[in-house]
Amino acid sequence: MWQEIAKKFHILVESRDKQEIIKNWKNFNFLVQKSRKDPPYHLDKILKLLKSRKEKKHLIRILDHGCGSALTCLYLSSLGYKNILGVDVNKNRKTDQLNKIYKTIFQEKVDHFFIYDGGNLPFEQNSFDIIYSLQVLEHVSPKWINKYYSEEARVIKKSGTVYHQVPHILTPFETHTKTWLIHYLPRKIKENIYKKLGQPVEKLKKHLFLRSPFFHKSQLKKYFSNYEDLTLQRLQTKVDFTYYDGPLLSLRKMLHILVTLPIFGKLFGFIIENLVMLETKSSK
Repeated sequence: MWQEIAKKFHILVESRDKQEIIKNWKNFNFLVQKSRKDPPYHLDKILKLLKSRKEKKHLIRILDHGCGSALTCLYLSSLGYKNILGVDVNKNRKTDQLNKIYKTIFQEKVDHFFIYDGGNLPFEQNSFDIIYSLQVLEHVSPKWINKYYSEEARVIKKSGTVYHQVPHILTPFETHTKTWLIHYLPRKIKENIYKKLGQPVEKLKKHLFLRSPFFHKSQLKKYFSNYEDLTLQRLQTKVDFTYYDGPLLSLRKMLHILVTLPIFGKLFGFIIENLVMLETKSSK
């Protein structure tokens, strides 16, 4: 379903005028509403956080910190969470078109999507109820990584929640290159292997900064009073495994079985939770 939604989204973004925007939004919105009963697995925690808020949907102020194409922003907006903003560092993002879509559909007068330098967020302190990033932090350069976390702490409200999904260096399968274990190797050896495999080595050097999960946890502890690691909880939860494909499907099933075993499940969980994508929730 998510792939179908993504296709309709890309058609929407390519709309040439207001009439096309309205027509393509209807098609996109139809699939989003259809997904309500079985929402995308990777958005499960965000949707639960939003539903736990006492405010009406349109009053919950949300920041997608590294929104990319803004598909998630438009998905949530279609569900009624219209007070959402997205920032990204990629100057090639179609922010003008996204803002045009938003203003057309929701009769908004202000922009909701912005390009920034990766440093100071263009918002006042204590201004968001929910901040999230989905597999963004591995792309944040060493220059800005501390600022990324400190700025979130600045703009989140005291009653707000910050949620992250973070691929890291300890996961055996590296999702960007779709390779196993190579990223464990010394830099020169790793780069030579990537070149032989046809990987865009120069691009990876500029845009992929895999760090230890313990680094990310230390940043959260530094800037937030409350921090929770949700990774093991995710592994223990039985999900629709059709969300995964290829070797990841078998791996995800196996991990779920191991961490839910009687007696030994806790031991396996302790070992495994630092070998899969990190998932965290934080607040002031």
